[in-house]
Parts: sequence; C-alpha cells; structure tokens
Amino acid sequence: MSDKIRKPLLLVMILMTLLMVSCASNKNETEDPVVAQVGSEKLHASELKIMLEAKRATVPENKQYEITPEMVMDEWINGTLISQEAKNRGYDKDAEIQRKVDQYLNTLLVDKMWKEEVEKKVDSVSEQEVSDFYNAVKDTDYKSKYSQLRMSLLTVKGEAEATELAKRARAGEDFAKLVEQYSIRKDLGLDGDMGYSRQEELPKQLAEVAFKMQVGEVSDPIKFEVGYSIVKITGKVEPGEYMPLGEKEQKQLEDRVLLEKRKQYALDFLDELKKNTEVFKFLHKYQDAIEPEGTSK
Repeated sequence: MSDKIRKPLLLVMILMTLLMVSCASNKNETEDPVVAQVGSEKLHASELKIMLEAKRATVPENKQYEITPEMVMDEWINGTLISQEAKNRGYDKDAEIQRKVDQYLNTLLVDKMWKEEVEKKVDSVSEQEVSDFYNAVKDTDYKSKYSQLRMSLLTVKGEAEATELAKRARAGEDFAKLVEQYSIRKDLGLDGDMGYSRQEELPKQLAEVAFKMQVGEVSDPIKFEVGYSIVKITGKVEPGEYMPLGEKEQKQLEDRVLLEKRKQYALDFLDELKKNTEVFKFLHKYQDAIEPEGTSK
C-alpha cells in the first residue's frame, strides 16, 4: 500500500480508536444523528466533527477549506471497511496488534487521568505565584544576552500594494488591523507579531533592514519568495536588559507557571500511588540482556 493511502488510513484508524473509547455510550440519535454507517458500525455527527477538525489541523490554514466533511466521511468508510475485513480474518487477535492496542489504550488512559486528576484540579495560578516564579527565573530566562528587535510583519503579493500599505501605516493607521485585513501570512497570527529576534535568527534581507530601524518605524517593501513584506519595529532590548512582558508574554508566563504547578501536583499524585503499589526496577537485567559485558564501546 502506498504512503498516500496508508497515512490517511492510519490517521482514520487512530481517530476511530479514540472515538470508540471516548464515545462508547449510547447516542441520542435525535441530537447526534448517524451520518454514515458501515455494517453495524455508525458514525455520528459529533464524531465526524472531531475527525474533520483533526484532519484540517494537519494542513496549512489556507488549505483547510479543501478538507470537506464528505472527504473525511469517505476516509472513515474506507478505514472501517478495511478494519472489519481485518477482524473477519482474525488480525485483531494478532499478538503485535494487541500489544499496540494496549499501548495506545494506556496513552489514552494517561491522557484522561491528566485531564481529570490534574488539569481540572489545578486550573489557575495566583498573581503571587506568577511573581515568585518570574523573580526566580528572570535572570536566566528573561534577561537578554543580545540585541533583539520585536517586530510585526505584513505580507502581500504585490509590491504596489505593500507600498500603499506602508504609507497608510506611516500615516497613523493601526498596523495590527492592517495585518489582520490584508496579510497573507496567517501563521504569525492576526497582528503579525514575530516576537523578539536576534539579527542572526532573521532572514538576511529582513535583518539588514530591521536592525537599521528605530522603534515605531515602518519599512519599505522587502521582497520574499511569497511576496512583499513591510515590517514595523515594536520593541527593542539591549544586552543585559530584561525582556518586556506585554500581554502575550504575560499570558505565556502564566501558562508556564500553571504547567509547572500541574507537573508538581502530578509528581505528588504519583508519590501517593507508589505508596500503595509495589514498584520494582531491574535495570541490571536490561543491561545484561541488551548490553552484555564486553560489548560496550
């Protein structure tokens, strides 16, 4: 089977397994109608929606419209037909298949425990926790070692359009709104914010222009493969200065503190589990079996 067929089918089969585990209860078919059926197996509207969103997430945003509900439905039908035939042949009893099913089920169960036991119970952080964390890491994580610029990028297809947009931005129009309305670079978000970058981290043609500009300046059009870009410098830090915490950076910091808090909660939870369960490690047996004495380099 070619990769073009195998990879989509593999994605479908993984999604099917997830759906069978998470949606095993009886459906109210009035609220959640059956939209496809293969033999006795049914696909509900809510399940198709999950699969559609997952499939679209694998392609660039400007290509997502090409992934239609019918396309995903057909993949589910094809995958289900193959799965049913494999079961008819007894492949589901294969030891390797069972091992992989068990591994995937364990992954789902761990993910479920994380959501139920950790995420739901540790869902916020206080201002004091954020402040304490920031003070503990600011010298290593938030003090710049280099000259860095923060900029927003607006990219369009044509040079004339880029020139006109640069004039409008210099005349006082909100750069972020111009990006949201006109930019073809959706990967940078609606405001085109690129965050802070060192000169070495930027494409040469962008770095040569940006690092000669001042905060607040808007550049002339810069040619790239995808079109023409104009850039607005929105911030600057020098070596030894602390990175400013704007709204985005503050949210990232809060998310980081929340993740660390959840990790600690999870470790404490594991410690409690270990108190009630005997756990053994036989690392020497692995080393004897896999790395016999005298074979290491």
